[in-house]
Amino acid sequence: MSWQMGNQNKSLTSRTTEAFSALCLFLAVTYAGFSVIAFLFNEVVLEEMEQEDQEYDLFEEKVLQLQRQSSMRRQSSIASQASRGSTRIGSNISRHSFRKEEPASDDYQLESL
Repeated sequence: MSWQMGNQNKSLTSRTTEAFSALCLFLAVTYAGFSVIAFLFNEVVLEEMEQEDQEYDLFEEKVLQLQRQSSMRRQSSIASQASRGSTRIGSNISRHSFRKEEPASDDYQLESL
């Protein structure tokens, strides 16, 4: 009985080993095929990479221009608001800060609910 179990373990081990070897061989062939394709088309790949780099550089340049324009608009808007609003701020403070507000009556608060 133990002799039969030993044979079953050896056959299972040999099948596992053969499957692993076949997998390794398949991966080696796949990687070799990929490397041949990469070698044959290396110039095309390099040209595409250069073109993508140029497109990315143009995109970055446009983004920077838009950021500068936005920043300049924001600064000019703040400056114009500051020049217009400096007199308003003082007049609003004097007009609103010293006004006495009368407390609302309880009847009005209940009606509004």
